[in-house]
Amino acid sequence: MELRFPTALQGQLAVFLLVLFRVGGLFAIAPFFSGPTVPPRVKVLFAAGITLCLAPTLGWQGPTALAALSNPGAAMVAVLGEIGVGVMVGFFVAVVIGIIQTAGHYIAQEMGMTVASVIDPVTSIRTSVVGQMFSSFAILAFILLDFHQQLIRLLSRSFEVLPLGHLARGLGGDWAAAMRTVAEEQGTDLYHSSVQLAMPFTVTLLLVTVAMAFLARAVPEMNIFVLGFTIRILVGLGILILLFPIVAGSFEGKFQEMLQQGAIFVRSLGGS
Repeated sequence: MELRFPTALQGQLAVFLLVLFRVGGLFAIAPFFSGPTVPPRVKVLFAAGITLCLAPTLGWQGPTALAALSNPGAAMVAVLGEIGVGVMVGFFVAVVIGIIQTAGHYIAQEMGMTVASVIDPVTSIRTSVVGQMFSSFAILAFILLDFHQQLIRLLSRSFEVLPLGHLARGLGGDWAAAMRTVAEEQGTDLYHSSVQLAMPFTVTLLLVTVAMAFLARAVPEMNIFVLGFTIRILVGLGILILLFPIVAGSFEGKFQEMLQQGAIFVRSLGGS
């Protein structure tokens, strides 16, 4: 005897699966959620918990979700579409971490501290000590300022603008071009904003370099190349202590700006 589930139950199960894939896409790239230091089981349980909270509110999308999973080909496209939405939502915030970490690398390069590198627990890549400090502080600000909750709210609102399976019906064409355009714009903004963030430090250290050049010209007997490394590090650390509260204050604005851009992008995919 063949066991068949009621259509309503099948619709709820389809909704749960597609929501889980969208949440999983977010967890694959978003800061804090995608950290390699978080055990995979914890990530899966956390994603399933968020899905259990969101799926009951999306019961009206059951027929659409069930139709999106009607055959293997359509199901694969629908799953890829949901993962893509989650990845794009988290991508905007991940760019902020990249901006802050790159700015820290620029500062460390000017200070002559790029030789001292560590493994960043957020991205699992080798980075400078200053970049590691900036990245860790950015993650701390991300959590303390409740941006992780705002990111989940943005994901939950995406189900209203982009119903389940909606993106899969036009995965190519204009939407693929829109995603490519966003990736290019955010990549450009990453380097542009990181240079702006590091500008006060690089300009000051440039002036220190010019001053040491005049000193070497005035006092040739002084080994300015040996003293220069120590002076640049001491001046750089002093600038970090003085300006870090101001620079850290810009982290909040960057996170807020990226969340707004993410919301605009989601609405543009939904045609609104």
